[in-house]
Amino acid sequence: MKLIKRSAIALLILLLLLFIMIKDVQQGQKHYTETHPAWETPVYNGNISLYKKGQTLFSALFQDIKEAKSSIYLYFYILRNDALTKRLFSLLKEKAGQGLNVYLSVDLIGGHELTRESIEQLKKSDVKISFSRKISAAHPFYSAHHRNHRRIAVIDSSIGYIGGFNVGEEYLGYEKKLGKWHDYHIRITGEGINTLEKQFLLDWR
Repeated sequence: MKLIKRSAIALLILLLLLFIMIKDVQQGQKHYTETHPAWETPVYNGNISLYKKGQTLFSALFQDIKEAKSSIYLYFYILRNDALTKRLFSLLKEKAGQGLNVYLSVDLIGGHELTRESIEQLKKSDVKISFSRKISAAHPFYSAHHRNHRRIAVIDSSIGYIGGFNVGEEYLGYEKKLGKWHDYHIRITGEGINTLEKQFLLDWR
């Protein structure tokens, strides 16, 4: 009899937690859509380069960062704590030291591998860094699962990158368990860069 009562109480607790989670997600989604209305962009003309391999993508991106003159805006869903990410951080610190406006943002969950030491080194080098989609006390269940999967790079307000690659050596094919990583990224010049920059700044705020 006692076992039946305990099972019934446990079931009620689980049902209550499930109800709370569902309501939290519903209310969190409603609040987000009210404060972040969807917006459409016009059709643009520009030049596009398609990248299907991490080696060629990061070679182009790092070269554009090296040649940047005024600003570098980067957002990635995932930043690993590996050699590729450290190469990127070294470039960003160098450009920030030259007086450029360097902004780096990463998803709170996707950037969990970053060490406190590397973050502090970026800040000391005048790289502005932010973690996106922090857990909200008002809607903890919703905010924990509502991640930002965008990957945006805007350099000097004239070169843009967007696509599926994150920053990690698995995207170079060095992760044996994953094998060759297949994804797509594009580099854009010409019209439309201001839209990418606008989205980055909205996410940053």
